[in-house]
Amino acid sequence: MRTALLLLLLLAAASVPGSIYPQRSADPNGVVKYFDDNPQLAEVLDFFQLFDVYTSVWFSAIYILLFASLVGCVLPRTKIHYEALKAQPVQTPTNLSRMPVFEAATAPKGVDPVEKGMQILKAQRYRVIRRGDSISAEKGYLR
Repeated sequence: MRTALLLLLLLAAASVPGSIYPQRSADPNGVVKYFDDNPQLAEVLDFFQLFDVYTSVWFSAIYILLFASLVGCVLPRTKIHYEALKAQPVQTPTNLSRMPVFEAATAPKGVDPVEKGMQILKAQRYRVIRRGDSISAEKGYLR
């Protein structure tokens, strides 16, 4: 990721000459005038493609390296994110009373509190798993 940031900064710095010197694609008359006014400097600038910055070889190389770096950053993480997306919600902690927002309640007779909790969570679009007398739920996935 550091490489991608470095290349992005390098790309920003490399685009500065495109603002300073006239570009052939945008202002061909400005380039001709620059050659007339400064013939020796214009030859050097033309050798380094500073009149064609955005289509130059070196600018394209920075761009391609940035793209390759970003692909190299994203692809290795894709499998990990996909596995996390498909994973089951984590198991309910064994001692819930230690949690800061713990609250105990009693359910009326004839109502399964775990089943009722699952219904409420599913209605709020949580992904719910029942494990014995406890439920685990997660939200934020596209299911």
